[in-house]
Amino acid sequence: MKLNRRISLEACWLCAVIVASCAPAVLPRNFARSPNDPLPRRQSTPEVYSDANVTFGTVALPDGTLLRTIRTVPRGLSAGKLAGIFIVGWLSCDSMESPSDSDGFAALIRRLAQNSGTVTFRVDKPGVGDSQGNCGTTDFETELAGYKAAFRLFSRDPNVDSKKLFIVGLSNGGGIAPLVAQDIPLRGIVSISGWGVTWYEHMLENERTRLSLSHASPGEISDAMRKFSVFYDEYLNQEKTPGDVLRAHPSFRQIWHDEESGQYGRPAKFYQDLQRLNLGEAWSRLDAPVLVIHGSFDWVMSRRDALAITDAVNAKNPGAAIFHEVPTSHDLRHYDDMDSSFKRKPANFEEAVAVLAISFVHEQSAGPDLLP
Repeated sequence: MKLNRRISLEACWLCAVIVASCAPAVLPRNFARSPNDPLPRRQSTPEVYSDANVTFGTVALPDGTLLRTIRTVPRGLSAGKLAGIFIVGWLSCDSMESPSDSDGFAALIRRLAQNSGTVTFRVDKPGVGDSQGNCGTTDFETELAGYKAAFRLFSRDPNVDSKKLFIVGLSNGGGIAPLVAQDIPLRGIVSISGWGVTWYEHMLENERTRLSLSHASPGEISDAMRKFSVFYDEYLNQEKTPGDVLRAHPSFRQIWHDEESGQYGRPAKFYQDLQRLNLGEAWSRLDAPVLVIHGSFDWVMSRRDALAITDAVNAKNPGAAIFHEVPTSHDLRHYDDMDSSFKRKPANFEEAVAVLAISFVHEQSAGPDLLP
């Protein structure tokens, strides 16, 4: 299968349009709720665009829990079909609604909605935004079920060309993106700040990087990593809670920096679900081109995390995945060094990320039919 692999920075007009969209403007209310929407709105600041309309809907988990969906469509489109971008979000319990450029991920979502000329679609996980449920107790299998249900709904959108379905995955979403589509053919995936190794490998590398950037001594790092290797094995592979591990190994309390019931605001089972995934297999089975974007100053997901995706895709279809590095942090802010990224110094969104992602979608949409 020959894939259209050329990625180029599109004509200067695209750069200019994207940069111009950074400035906030006073815009009319161009968002709407679906008729009989059962979910009350909690977001007080509307998400508005000059060239796109926003519609809020719902999708249900198998147990009936209702999740909020956010759909954008270019303004003025009443009929016809466009390419569609399904956006899979991050690990944290933050809403996918993006009324402003609050961080780099939100800025990218807004550029995709405003400038890509596609239908975009998002879903909030349980307990986030308007969605029912409790994010803090939701495991990954349940969250994934929500993504799958929303993607099925998105794939039947009357304004979306079913042969031009794309996924843009951000952070954790950049790793688990191929699991979302199931058997529905994709035109391409853009993985941004993603991961393709086991969660155990990822966390060990992340802990070492964090300690190094925190200026721990080499001896302190080695001592901590010996403990972390046991800690994460028992936590992730043996499926104990962090508290269980700490009670069995009291000396590990000096290295643990989170809750006893979970990590980063999610329950232990969430990460145990991630550890059971075989992302190498998932990416290897993909029959679609992939653009992998990694920030050179991303200390959360490493270069190795991102290259694992590229390598897995290309193992089956050589040249189907390309790797692009940009001078950003994990959340796509422009930096010139890792220390500034780690300290989260004020920085702006790196517009090149939006240019690359939109160019990929346009070029793959305009190329020959790559799908069976």
